[in-house]
Amino acid sequence: MVLFPGGWRWVPTLLVLLLGIGQAAAETEVRDFKVMVDDKDAGAYHMTLTEKDGVVTMTGAARVKVSYVVVSYKYDYAGTETWKDGRLQAFRSSCNDDGKKHEVSAYIDGKDLRVKADGKDSKTSVDTWLTSYWHLPDATLRKGGLSLMDADTGKLMTGKLGYIGKETMTVGGKEQFCFHYRLTGDVSVELWYDGSDRLVRQEWKEDGHKTVLLLDRVGK
Repeated sequence: MVLFPGGWRWVPTLLVLLLGIGQAAAETEVRDFKVMVDDKDAGAYHMTLTEKDGVVTMTGAARVKVSYVVVSYKYDYAGTETWKDGRLQAFRSSCNDDGKKHEVSAYIDGKDLRVKADGKDSKTSVDTWLTSYWHLPDATLRKGGLSLMDADTGKLMTGKLGYIGKETMTVGGKEQFCFHYRLTGDVSVELWYDGSDRLVRQEWKEDGHKTVLLLDRVGK
């Protein structure tokens, strides 16, 4: 019986084809945000999202610099998040908040999310939402209290996400409908998402200064 017409020279090619079945190529999306402080350009936040086999990895890097009359402020952040089925699987970040440095890591461990922040260990719910806010939490978690973790410091907090309404916004030079949410509790943040649950605007007060994160470009 001839399994491979033409002889065994076809086997390597066939094996490659068979191994490729069901292995979808990773999809990548790049998001670039402007950072505004008191309505002035202050920096940028760059996100790269990769999705493969139901696992989403987001790497983010932010750099902010603000100068006032006698005061200047610098902020640098780099983090990597891995998500599956709406739950954080692993996280690592480093942050330099105007000279205050932080190192945070977390990983899922059974029913808990194990967190190590600046050398101190703790645990929280596997349904914890990160303050990177780049995507909405699972629909089942949008009502009631939310477990939160500060992406900069690893601080564990609680909050409540409330839906404000549908609004028209200019995103990347184009008008589109977005959905406005307000997060209250240990934090106070205004958040806007598009129809794909993609963060397009974030607004909050930082030491009394109006700070805005605004989506400027989406690419591949």
